[in-house]
Amino acid sequence: MKKPFVIIGILGIFVLFGKLGTPEIVEFMDVPSKEAETVLVEEKADEKNQEGIREVHWDNFKVEVNGKVLAFPFSILELEEAGFTLDEEDTDGAAKVPAGSFRLACFQDEEGNEIMVSLWNESKKERSFLQCKVGSLTVEGGADVVFPGGVMLGMKEEAVLSIYPDWAERSEYDGKILYTWAKDGNYYQSVDVMVDAKSGEVVHLTMTMFS
Repeated sequence: MKKPFVIIGILGIFVLFGKLGTPEIVEFMDVPSKEAETVLVEEKADEKNQEGIREVHWDNFKVEVNGKVLAFPFSILELEEAGFTLDEEDTDGAAKVPAGSFRLACFQDEEGNEIMVSLWNESKKERSFLQCKVGSLTVEGGADVVFPGGVMLGMKEEAVLSIYPDWAERSEYDGKILYTWAKDGNYYQSVDVMVDAKSGEVVHLTMTMFS
């Protein structure tokens, strides 16, 4: 089954920049700075796991945004409660979504971190953004977003694969490695993790759940 356009589209147009939040200071006097950063990212993931929020597999289709757990498909209002609002300069806030279709929209937090979502209209009538559900979420920047199992930006490839071992597809292009997990082969219910081939670190995350 070919992968739906929604994933390709998000990967193609969503180029964001950001950095991970600054963790508490710990001693890494004998560790190179880049390695220390990786250790901190993985320790942060371990802390998230210990909270007991994401002890299940990727296909529970839940994501944590700024500490708030959201279950797909969720509403714009739930995303706003997590601290993200519609970027009206990038997207027309009064826009409509055709019946049985979706539109991409950019959301920002107070610090300017961005995430891209697809707003899905599963009804038989045209609807406003507020009436639609979030069917996918993509992050590439500094937004505090955590996937099931504690997977987040900056993690090492091997750490991700130890949490999500049974990927459906693996592809390489432009110095990036893209892993995809699809529920029962359905790419409308999937997770994408993109890794920088040189650093081996996660640089892109997408969760898609069109029910």
